[in-house]
Amino acid sequence: MEITTRIIKGGALLDDSFRFVSEWDLRRSIEDNLDDFRSRNVLGKRSRSRAEDTVAILRQRFIQPGPEVISALKELIVRPDAFRIACYYEAARNDDLLAHTAGVTLYSMRNRGWTRITVEAVERALLEAPPGPSIKEWGDSTRRRVVHGLLSALRDFGILEGSAIKHLVRPHLPLAGFGYVLGRLRSELASSHEMVTNRAWRWWLLDDRAVRGLFLDADREGLIRFSEAGTTVRIDWQTGGLEEMVRAIV
Repeated sequence: MEITTRIIKGGALLDDSFRFVSEWDLRRSIEDNLDDFRSRNVLGKRSRSRAEDTVAILRQRFIQPGPEVISALKELIVRPDAFRIACYYEAARNDDLLAHTAGVTLYSMRNRGWTRITVEAVERALLEAPPGPSIKEWGDSTRRRVVHGLLSALRDFGILEGSAIKHLVRPHLPLAGFGYVLGRLRSELASSHEMVTNRAWRWWLLDDRAVRGLFLDADREGLIRFSEAGTTVRIDWQTGGLEEMVRAIV
């Protein structure tokens, strides 16, 4: 697990993500696109260094996984709810600390009946609960800035709500967002069982029962064919790759 302070410079970045995806030209090379971003200051940053930092983070999230991600995100621009979910998935996939905070720390707090989430409680959980990310070597100020950044990002991604005082939002993943996440897991995992039990679903605080309910909903909508008998899980795909799946739900 790689633990960094990346979240301080790159939180949810939803407005930047929208501009990045909107302006990305699928007909041009990666370097041509990035050169154009720099020359036109597409993200509208006040300094070149800030622009470079933001573009680097968005490149890691949306370009490095492969060309199908940016193509699918372009399809989702017309669905802000699903676009936010897709951006959250890519951000958490690219930031182990963000993924751990949502999928382990907040998931555990919710299961213990917590609704109100404080910076102090999350910082303490990250320091005390093994196994998990080691943030002990950071100074107090850095740790506090990182935790503030994590909770702000999770609020923007719809996992928390509130400004000064934050609360857990009721776990929810609409079909369009579910389809994107499932399409991404499909490209990364070998088995149907791994897709159903993957810990990525906990980034939305979803328990096992809720996840299976989403698969059944997707089956009823004709997005997939899903069946489960004991520990045997079968998913029959009704679409091709990620972009085709996204088009089926937009």
